[in-house]
Amino acid sequence: MLPGLLTILGLLTAGKAPLFHLESPEPLPIQGRLLSIEAEGQVTIQTTEGTSKTSKLFRLRQLGVPRPCRPRVPMLLLSNGDLIPGEITGGNQQILRVKPQLSTNTPETSWTIPLSLTTAFWLVPPPADLPLDPAEYPWRENQRRHDTVLLRNGDVVVGTVEAINDGPSLRILPQSESAPRHLEFAQIAAVAFDPSLSRTPRPRYPVTRLITVEGMRLCLKSVTADASEIRGETCFGAIVRRPLHTVAALELESPEVVRLGEIKPQSEATEGYLSVRWPRTVNRSVKGRPLCLPAETGIDCFDYGFGTHPRCRLTYRLEKKYRRFLASVGLDPVTGRGGTAIIRILLDGQEQSLPGLNPLTAQNSPVAIDINLSGVRELTLLVDFGPTGDVQADVNWGDPRLIR
Repeated sequence: MLPGLLTILGLLTAGKAPLFHLESPEPLPIQGRLLSIEAEGQVTIQTTEGTSKTSKLFRLRQLGVPRPCRPRVPMLLLSNGDLIPGEITGGNQQILRVKPQLSTNTPETSWTIPLSLTTAFWLVPPPADLPLDPAEYPWRENQRRHDTVLLRNGDVVVGTVEAINDGPSLRILPQSESAPRHLEFAQIAAVAFDPSLSRTPRPRYPVTRLITVEGMRLCLKSVTADASEIRGETCFGAIVRRPLHTVAALELESPEVVRLGEIKPQSEATEGYLSVRWPRTVNRSVKGRPLCLPAETGIDCFDYGFGTHPRCRLTYRLEKKYRRFLASVGLDPVTGRGGTAIIRILLDGQEQSLPGLNPLTAQNSPVAIDINLSGVRELTLLVDFGPTGDVQADVNWGDPRLIR
């Protein structure tokens, strides 16, 4: 066993402190024990070679802990992407009262969340293939400009939700009725609100998305940490304190970090095998499944990215605006575990050397990509047929992003 790995394992065993992998403005990632995160963004890590301090955090993930998929438990979704597993205990015309579901005893026993920030909530475990965007829920059909209530018996009520009541229950004015109806939560499976009424002001400062081992996603401002816990404030004003061992990842969201899946390619071409084409799918695999990649200790699930299938060519205009391209690429752990693919990345038409990547197989995926983009005008991603053709060759790009 390598001496460095022995030292890391010794740190973990001795203090039982979680170890983290840090991505920062410096090209080389850092691994070790988290000592602190300061309010200005500086991160201090205890590595095998001493103490290392970086000027900023792009991403921090706990080693040995897969990125959790969205939990299949009752949950609340906010317009800024927050996902809160927990129980809705009541509310009124303006707010919801929520008891978050946490794996440890913490001070967050109840949160008050404005209805104006809420896009949907589930009172029963949602299906595994639930779309990320509540506007795409299949039971909403063409009623996206209204509030929609899915009942547990399968019926759908369309109208305007007027209030959440203690009890708890819901008052809704149906679209074709003159009097409101009162629905007990015991009757309701899920509620999706009119997305045009959800308001999340764009922050004037960078925010950090916290992903916990329970699958919770929370955007935090003024994040700080010491060697035992992460602290921050949510967009709805709740103070969060989470032990380090419950933190799966921290991810910076700011104009400096641009998600590639949210940029329209300058050109996009797909060529099918025997005429069957599979176009790129944003934030899902090409088969419509959650965007996942295999990990050493399970499955990593990504909220952002895209799914592809051979043969696919995507070209993006960068115009020398970016410094780095970061991503994780690999075969889907379910629909790609028996396939192969060839991945090529071109900068201004010149193919980059990616040792150990091709052919991409279930044994060597996923692969971490970190490419210097200084002075680059055009980025091209190619997904081509491997030795097994297109059989089980679903390739997922987890959290591809450009750094300004």
